[in-house]
Amino acid sequence: MHLQTGRYIISHSRVPQADIYSYTSPGQFWFNPNWLFAVVAYLAYKAGGFPGLVILRLVVFLSVFYLLFRLLFRSSRHILSLGLLFLAVLVCRERIVERPEMFSFLFTVIYLSILYRFRQENTRLIWLLLPLQILWVNFHAFAVFGIIFIWVFIIAEYINLKIELPWEWSKSSVMNNERLKHLFCVGLWAIIVTCVNPYGIRIFKEYFSLLGWMHTHIDTLAGGIVELRPPFIERRLFGLDLIYYKILILISQASFLLNYRKINLGNLFLYFMFLYLSLVAVRNIAFFGLISIPIIAENLANFLQRKEDFLRKIPNFLKQAIAVFSLSAVITGCVYFSMDALSASFIMHGKIQPRIGFGESPIHPKEAIDFILRNEIKGNGFNNFGFGGYLIWRAWPELKVFVDGRTSVYDEEHLHFYANVFLYPYIFDQLVEDYNINYFLLDINSSGVLLKRLHDDNNWRLVFFDANGLVFVKNIPENKAVIDRYAIDFENWRDPEPDIEIKATKFRQKRIYPLSYFKKAVFFDMMGNAELARRQYERAVEVNPYIGELYNNIGATYQAEGKLEEALDYYEKALLVNPRLPSAHANLGFIYEKLGRKEEAIVEYKKATSAGGLLCAEAHNNLGCIYFEKGLYRKAVAEFRKAISINYGRAEYHFNLGSVFQAMGLIEQAISSYRETIRIEPDNIKAYNNLGACYLAKGDLLKAKRACEKVLEIEPDNEMAKKNLEGILQKIEEQKAPPK
Repeated sequence: MHLQTGRYIISHSRVPQADIYSYTSPGQFWFNPNWLFAVVAYLAYKAGGFPGLVILRLVVFLSVFYLLFRLLFRSSRHILSLGLLFLAVLVCRERIVERPEMFSFLFTVIYLSILYRFRQENTRLIWLLLPLQILWVNFHAFAVFGIIFIWVFIIAEYINLKIELPWEWSKSSVMNNERLKHLFCVGLWAIIVTCVNPYGIRIFKEYFSLLGWMHTHIDTLAGGIVELRPPFIERRLFGLDLIYYKILILISQASFLLNYRKINLGNLFLYFMFLYLSLVAVRNIAFFGLISIPIIAENLANFLQRKEDFLRKIPNFLKQAIAVFSLSAVITGCVYFSMDALSASFIMHGKIQPRIGFGESPIHPKEAIDFILRNEIKGNGFNNFGFGGYLIWRAWPELKVFVDGRTSVYDEEHLHFYANVFLYPYIFDQLVEDYNINYFLLDINSSGVLLKRLHDDNNWRLVFFDANGLVFVKNIPENKAVIDRYAIDFENWRDPEPDIEIKATKFRQKRIYPLSYFKKAVFFDMMGNAELARRQYERAVEVNPYIGELYNNIGATYQAEGKLEEALDYYEKALLVNPRLPSAHANLGFIYEKLGRKEEAIVEYKKATSAGGLLCAEAHNNLGCIYFEKGLYRKAVAEFRKAISINYGRAEYHFNLGSVFQAMGLIEQAISSYRETIRIEPDNIKAYNNLGACYLAKGDLLKAKRACEKVLEIEPDNEMAKKNLEGILQKIEEQKAPPK
């Protein structure tokens, strides 16, 4: 999308401020703070194609880490600077991509370099922040960070000058009143020059809207956008996930403790502000890394300076040994991670594709879009959110999008509707009718609800299928030629992707991920075609037999068919390859439970609880069910409560907790759990039946009667509810009868 926008701006000599790319929100106001990035990216692409974009990325990130090293080198020791720089690279590496935020990384390091230098000496470079702010505000929405950096320094230095802080905190800066006035002027002008953009002063309103979207995206889009989700919402706090981020937090906290006597207030404010932002969204972890690393360096430099007398007593040979060891560790780490990154690859379209390359990414739905254009499939299409930007680049103006990543263009109601299409089958007909949909361009691993609805509906035909995308067209005369020629029948389907024989060392083979086989296997799994799914998983295993998830997923296909012994065999294979694989432990626990081996099931479920996220919640729930069955009610309550704490919105967990309370005779707690079950799942018949039984046990016949009537309203032929209602009505009549 950015490339297409850059092309448009250069061709038309203006920045579009209304939507031109979608047919669902034409003319809607479009806030595009990245327009200058789009121009630069398109010029790089025009000059060198996709390699030009890769070179642009390399130049920007080499500049970021060079400037960061210079910043570290000013306040810290050589080896320490190298070590911290290496940690910064590890923390930021997931965000080293060709996106507008890469310029925000660059501006962040430049701003910090200038501000740190100005804090120590009266440099005229401080006024350079104003033209930089004008550039930043037109490159990326995070230009607001520039204003934050300046004003954090202003507030901190003002407090240093006016208030006596504990220990030596006030002495951590030597800025005087005159220099603070200059910084104050820069801060005011930075706010003013931020308005030098296509939207003027309105940009501040849009910043607040963007911030609101980042906080509500999980509610608006089912599951939210991965990069905007909190890092620990489904990941374990104590585990290897995001390990470098966790190490960074520990080291940074330790550096403040070591330097507690001479903490700089500006550093403290910036640190906790960006630590909070990193805990709110995964994408902010890289910014936290770039900002916290110089703070760590300054803290450790101050600490080592205080320990100078102690350091002098250390023999020179020991200092040299430590320096050599540290430098060797950094170099070894750089070499290892470079080799790992360069050797990592995946199978896609019958070829081994490098993860790091100069060509177009092979995971885009290029062939699917080319198929639509080549066969001149007309009309409105429905596309995945993640496909929108690429669809704009490849096919606009011939094709327009239903939705894309420009969330400022689409109102919340439209985004809600888009998300609900993937969750609720009854939305489908409304979508097709309201928007006159003629084709669907979908990710192969989209929601199974929508894919099955399309696959099983005779009004739609699948005409294109590969590891990236699917194309369904409406079964109407206009599409007859395409359907007759390309309709896919999975009963007689043979994968056109050739088998690949891998001849490589174990190190190399472990780094080849059979992505296309895996994605197709997941699709067939969702469609309920276990045989085709297994075939793809088995091809994946031939490519790389060192991935435990593949064996686990093959086992799951057998389990779905009721072949428990075969499933058990594959789960055990998965754990031989990866003994810590939580999903295999959970599945193995389920098999043991079905086979009556309860104690072994408990052991496996306990191992699965280390996973974190939804799998962990399910493992706790399954443990609770076993304890409930064994009569260990208190243990069952504890497990169900743990499951609820992880996934509160799962009605089943509340129902199970209510069942235990009911068995324990804790009627009020049971009623509360059943009510919560019904709030989450209003048509839960079992919850209404049990709720009626609880009210009956309390002697509240009217509420018990209403619960039974609600069951019969949902399911008129429910025999249990009929029987219970008959008994309740009889008791009500008995109460009305006059005493004899």
